[in-house]
Amino acid sequence: MTSPVYVESTAAGMGPPALDELRQSVRKHIRASYDSVARTPENTRHWMWTDVLSADASLNPDVRKSIRSMARYEVNQNNSYGVGIAQTLANDTIGTGPKLQLQFAGNQLNDEIERQWNYWFEAVDLRQKLQTMRLAKMVDGEAIARAVTNVYTGEPVTLDYQLIECDQLTTPNLNTILRPDYVDGIHLDRFGNAYAYDILKSHPGSDYWTNRQWEYNTYTTAQIIHIFRQDRPGQHHGVSEFAAALPLFAFLRRFTLATVAAAETAASVSQVIETDAPIPEELEADYAASTFEKFMEAIPIDRNSATVLPNQWKLRQFSAEHPTTTYRMFKQELINEIARVVNMPRNIAAADSSDYNYASGRLDHMTYQKSVTIEQSYFGMKVLDKMFADWLLEAAVVGELTSDTTSLVLDLNDRYGRMGMVRRVPHAWYWDGFKDADQTKEADAQRTKLASGTTHRGAEYAAKGLDVNVEDMKAAQSFGITVDEYRELVGTAIFKNGNAGNDKQSATTPQPADTQSN
Repeated sequence: MTSPVYVESTAAGMGPPALDELRQSVRKHIRASYDSVARTPENTRHWMWTDVLSADASLNPDVRKSIRSMARYEVNQNNSYGVGIAQTLANDTIGTGPKLQLQFAGNQLNDEIERQWNYWFEAVDLRQKLQTMRLAKMVDGEAIARAVTNVYTGEPVTLDYQLIECDQLTTPNLNTILRPDYVDGIHLDRFGNAYAYDILKSHPGSDYWTNRQWEYNTYTTAQIIHIFRQDRPGQHHGVSEFAAALPLFAFLRRFTLATVAAAETAASVSQVIETDAPIPEELEADYAASTFEKFMEAIPIDRNSATVLPNQWKLRQFSAEHPTTTYRMFKQELINEIARVVNMPRNIAAADSSDYNYASGRLDHMTYQKSVTIEQSYFGMKVLDKMFADWLLEAAVVGELTSDTTSLVLDLNDRYGRMGMVRRVPHAWYWDGFKDADQTKEADAQRTKLASGTTHRGAEYAAKGLDVNVEDMKAAQSFGITVDEYRELVGTAIFKNGNAGNDKQSATTPQPADTQSN
């Protein structure tokens, strides 16, 4: 058997070295480190608030409540930039509202469901509710909607959604706090998925908060839509998307107030009389016995007049020492940093593109538009699909759809369940698109892609939140021709010359083939 090998000790005759000596010896040959974990005073101060808590533990009710109240105070109530950023992002995400596009093979079935959905969509004012949910998710960190029955919709489908502030989704009593399958109002299964929600009957901050304040109802996931931005695995509650930028809002307001104060000081005629002359002996007794009020008395000075002071006395005006020349630059940097948490470029957040050119504006907008598109996809899957499933099932039950459509919906629901049913109904959500500042360049690029076959008219209309079938019908009616005739003319305008990229004729106003230039 081979004997163990030890690192030679520095002390002769001591035998195998101690564990600490062994570590020190090894470190002489292997050195690896991260500067960020070095125990310097600066690092210690900078990282003193780090923790190893779980996602739910770090976002405990007190933390979320504090951040939520501060975000509402700054973004919703007291900061004009915060209000503008939040409203702009909600407007760009929801727009005029998503449009349902069914994709069955037959247009008749598609038209039937889309038409009835639009009637209900307007009856319950769903666009405004989606807008509020986007704002709540952004500012509060969470948005909640509960399916309810509203007999005043004026539609056969009485389904409606009640928006609930996340303050009401909380632990109603102390018996459930330490349960591993329960996180502040949310019941979890063994896989960590929510299956029920405890929601207080009234808001904890309402005026009618009584001694029955902890009365609550428990709802299943089929009745509740709960959305938030999940940043960590195992996270079941959300935090304001502006959480990282909240201190910057305070800096922005304080810097603005300091700049205004400096400007007011510079504009005022506040002056002080000072002297280096010693106090005469005959006045020393009076000076010792007097108060500061006598020697700090305000002296009025007439406007447009000259003042003669005693010998060795001088008049000096207060000066503003605040660096007002950096106001615009500092404010721009703060707005840029604040807007970065929601991937919004500074020129949109500040509503000022005076120092942007066309190319830089487009580059900045690409990241923002991608973020908005991802958020729209999230709303489509987490919110709209659930609402569409509820509506479609109730519409089939109350006889709002034809018998064939009703049979199809009920059969899919029996076989796959509510959400399985809606996943097997081919559909898409069309949102408002973004307009290009240079319409000519956009039209030329679109024409080139259509002619090369890298896109199609359906996709181009969908990017603008429009249905190609509806738009073609409107266009055909305006020309006094059939839809098929209109589409034939459009196809001729795109493909006839074989080089439509150089054709400056608009594809949206086609002309007959025999009148087009070759």
